Amino acid sequence: MSFQVRIRPNVTIMSDKSVYLTNETISVSGKVSPYFPDYPVTICLKHFDTIKAVAQVTPLTNGSFRCTDIYRVKPEDKGRWTVVANYGNLVESSADLFVGLYINVEVTPRTLRPGELFNLTGRVPFVVSGPVKVKIIGPSGGLWAEFDAGVSADGYYSVQQLVYPYDEPGVYNVTVSYWGASNRTSFKIGMLGLNTFRVSNVGTFDVIGNPTSTFIRGQQVQVSVSLKNNDIIPHRYIYVVQIADKSAHVIFIGWIESAIEVGQTVRHSIGTVITTRGDYTASIMVWDDWATPTPLAESITLSFKVV
Repeated sequence: MSFQVRIRPNVTIMSDKSVYLTNETISVSGKVSPYFPDYPVTICLKHFDTIKAVAQVTPLTNGSFRCTDIYRVKPEDKGRWTVVANYGNLVESSADLFVGLYINVEVTPRTLRPGELFNLTGRVPFVVSGPVKVKIIGPSGGLWAEFDAGVSADGYYSVQQLVYPYDEPGVYNVTVSYWGASNRTSFKIGMLGLNTFRVSNVGTFDVIGNPTSTFIRGQQVQVSVSLKNNDIIPHRYIYVVQIADKSAHVIFIGWIESAIEVGQTVRHSIGTVITTRGDYTASIMVWDDWATPTPLAESITLSFKVV
């Protein structure tokens, strides 16, 4: 009695990438098992029922095969495509790939401070399935946030995250990915605290800029300061001067609202005329805004007298 063993052939196929952009060429490779010399592999590249390219290759004796540059992607090509391999009409295998799939990403604003909202938006040209993966790495290399962003029917996605005071100042790197397509961007988180600005050259001056702590009644008192932005992002700020008499009665409040670039140093003076003799104090403060004022530097108090 004799037996005949029949081995069912097998074929595998895959593209060299999962995502292709315009003008990129698609190449495929695979393997057959067992190898039959008289059976070539036929390859068909399809978008739904539309045939985009065909090829026929003979496997090597080890069963492997490759077809390079089977198709060059055109600007109008979009969507999920399928590459199908048929091994001598014996068995068929297929694999999906994505043509024209890319992912846009935008962060607004690109510089953030504690209390502000990180806002990321983007779009894919067509929807496959599942979310856009968003991963954000902080300045020291640790994970700051990770999101699965839902994709709308027209391809849009977005995520938001509040920036907290304890978030590390520096550059944050963002990676977004969707079915093999990926993109990168970055943004900065700055400081919001007493070390944001360096205050120097503080003093009271007369109208022509001479430093003095004694003024004649009716003479203008100038309170001047130099401010340097120590942060990695630009800032808007308010320079505030409040003058009170020895009884703590506030007799003057003045301020300057301005903006400063990274590493920039500016000098400000605020002046007023005091007509009553006596001892006075000038309090100097630097805040971020009037709505929810947060100090950007230590407050400084100066004493002077009017005679």
